[in-house]
Amino acid sequence: MIVRQPFLILALASSAATAASPAAFHFVSTIQVDGRRPLVQSTYLHAGEVKLVDAGPGLRLEFSAPTTIDEKGETLVRLLDVSSVTPKELHWFRQAAKPEWERTFTYGFCAGRIFLKYPSPKTPFRCADEDVPSTPAHNAKSK
Repeated sequence: MIVRQPFLILALASSAATAASPAAFHFVSTIQVDGRRPLVQSTYLHAGEVKLVDAGPGLRLEFSAPTTIDEKGETLVRLLDVSSVTPKELHWFRQAAKPEWERTFTYGFCAGRIFLKYPSPKTPFRCADEDVPSTPAHNAKSK
């Protein structure tokens, strides 16, 4: 029993150090639906982590971080409609940047169309400013 105590203490210390390590990836997302007040959220991920975040009624954002941290730091963001039993992917995009850089993006919803802006614009997203078709899923480009 005495032999196991140092191992247990070492395992607990190692676990606490891992939990306290800083997140490798930081996202700031803005969701703007048809002129309503925007929802702005900050999300942090460690390498290899996947996180689901509520993004308004019936919507979720799924953030995925790469398992290894390198200069490219490519992350994946998926916009999901969870209003029915089976979630539906509305849009996705990859963002490559140094891990320490803040990743910002805005999803705007205007009369059933989805617009993606990344990085997020300095001025608030307004549906009145958008007169082009929505960005096709799987082919996200900033305007």
